[in-house]
Amino acid sequence: MIIVIIAVLYAVLISCLYNGWQKTPTVGSGTATPSSEGVSVIVAMRNEQGNIGRLLGCLMRQQISCPMEVIVVDDSSTDKSVAEAETFKAIFPCPLHIVQARGQGKKAAISTGVSIAHFPLILTTDADCLLGENWVQTMCAALQMPGTKLVTGLVSIAPANTWLARFQAIEVAALMGSTAAFIQWKIPNMGNGANFGYRREVFEQTGGFESSQAIASGDDEFMIQQVHGHFPGSVRFVKSDDAIVTTAPQPNWQALFMQRRRWAAKWRKGRPFRVWGVALLVGLLHVFWVMLLPAAIAWPHLLPKIITAVSLKLAVEYVFLNAILRFVRQKALVPYIFPLQLVYSFYLVWVGLRATQGGYEWKERVFIR
Repeated sequence: MIIVIIAVLYAVLISCLYNGWQKTPTVGSGTATPSSEGVSVIVAMRNEQGNIGRLLGCLMRQQISCPMEVIVVDDSSTDKSVAEAETFKAIFPCPLHIVQARGQGKKAAISTGVSIAHFPLILTTDADCLLGENWVQTMCAALQMPGTKLVTGLVSIAPANTWLARFQAIEVAALMGSTAAFIQWKIPNMGNGANFGYRREVFEQTGGFESSQAIASGDDEFMIQQVHGHFPGSVRFVKSDDAIVTTAPQPNWQALFMQRRRWAAKWRKGRPFRVWGVALLVGLLHVFWVMLLPAAIAWPHLLPKIITAVSLKLAVEYVFLNAILRFVRQKALVPYIFPLQLVYSFYLVWVGLRATQGGYEWKERVFIR
């Protein structure tokens, strides 16, 4: 009976996420007109010599109807990232500022960018991302919708041509769908700084990163919590194929693990009960799925019920993930949903246990908790 109840509970949760994703309105680049409001695109950069040129190339090709500037803030790079960015200054179609961060870390870099921004709309992305030509226009359109103070959008992993890359792409798709659903329910609990935006005045009114500066990660999620706390219901998810930001997968399991540890570091900071409650519920449900394997071995008579429960799990996850992967133009990954989801709970529980222990290394910096 416990197996059946928990399986049904999980199915209801995933069905609610799917429903939230489906109800999230689609935003197009022509939904609103940025008019005379200009936009400052801020890129925090550290050791991205091989990537920054491609991102700036994407920003050069933006189709926009408002003034724009790009601010690249270097976070003490030890390679030739700054020199690579400097080569674009003479050919850039709008003002391109390349400055040094006042302080260390991504939050300090973004804060530096905001402090020198000339325009009221702020967009942020990462130096290792690729953008479509309508990204700026679409994000600005969403940011100017009535009652909107902060926006976050879709991020996808590409190329996904190995099992590890496919695993990451499907995992990120699940995170994107969950992000959209929670925002649709007016209980935002996460976002992605690679596809992010807010009004400069909102950044200043909510104190920016002052309350979370000691934690290296979380520039996106802490901002969402602050903005939602000050302006409930003002966070919007930009569900648009014009505003999908693409980033490369981590090259190996060690790099993926370090990234997940960096993400987990933000949980040291106090969070609203709704965020802890959702995280705890999801974590316990995945622990339950892991425990079904030893339960099947210890009590073989439960095997039919366990198979039924796992089948229900896979079915609802398939429907949810299929919808998101097709929206982000990754339907080639749909056949990989079943094999990867069979092991995902084991991966999530292992990462959850390990990621909260010790520090991590990121971009040639070691962070100790």
